[in-house]
Amino acid sequence: MITYWNFEDELLARVPEFRGVYEEHREDNFGEVLLHLLVRELLRFTGYMYDESLQPGALLQARDIVKRVLSFIEDAALSDDEQVGELVEQSFLGGWWELSEPSRHIRTLLGPRTHALLQMLDDNEQRRRLE
Repeated sequence: MITYWNFEDELLARVPEFRGVYEEHREDNFGEVLLHLLVRELLRFTGYMYDESLQPGALLQARDIVKRVLSFIEDAALSDDEQVGELVEQSFLGGWWELSEPSRHIRTLLGPRTHALLQMLDDNEQRRRLE
């Protein structure tokens, strides 16, 4: 099970291609990991990989990386750890609208829990706009 305390290790074990971004994040933050910022960087990384996978002649590896990130995020969303749920909801899904338009099609690859959470965020945003 993914917890707040093993989040980084689980992420890097399942998506080792993210290690470069992770190391840069630590360097930028004086050796510390700020998980909410790191998860937002994971969202941008995922969007970039998805965009790469759409390019002519793209390697299947980019699509595989996206699938592994989304599988990890789905498992995190299913965690009983409230802090992990907040990471997913606030920092990953909460930044959804920062993705490029093509990257937002990643939505079709989300697991059931993350898809439902994103739909809830969309619904809340729509209600807020109507008020």
